[in-house]
Amino acid sequence: MSIDVIASRIMDELNFVKTVDRSHALIHEGIGYSHSLSTTVIAASTHFCLITTPNTTMEPCFLFNASAHAAASMSLYENPTAASTGVATYTPLNDNRRSTKTATVTIMTVASSDVTSTGTLMESYATGIIGGDIAGGHEWLLAQNEQYLLKINSASTNTIHYNMFWTEDEL
Repeated sequence: MSIDVIASRIMDELNFVKTVDRSHALIHEGIGYSHSLSTTVIAASTHFCLITTPNTTMEPCFLFNASAHAAASMSLYENPTAASTGVATYTPLNDNRRSTKTATVTIMTVASSDVTSTGTLMESYATGIIGGDIAGGHEWLLAQNEQYLLKINSASTNTIHYNMFWTEDEL
């Protein structure tokens, strides 16, 4: 490979170095996944989403965000106690639409009555009176063979849109 070809891969036309962050690179490798859902949360109720990591050396790096039409809060917990069967199980999307790799992290919604303990609070955010966006403050590196619970509360009937993004890189 010539020096010009190598240079064109790392430098743009103005001689600035091209950079790609790690999450972006992992999406290109086919190990970046997402799950999005829009749901109506009835007044004074809670929506729970159970996230389960596999017992492997895979290292899931997790981010979440949401938006709400009215005031709402969202919290992330580790090691909850919840029934093993969910209301709905979702197949996460591979963000590289050409990749055939599938996520090993599982996502399911669970009924409030199936959650007997939320576990250890990791992060919590809230929107204002008229709603707005909720975003996790940073990336979480999740433990192997563990469950996590995303809890969304709303005082009034509310439409919530949430998105989870994670990469599954090997240790």
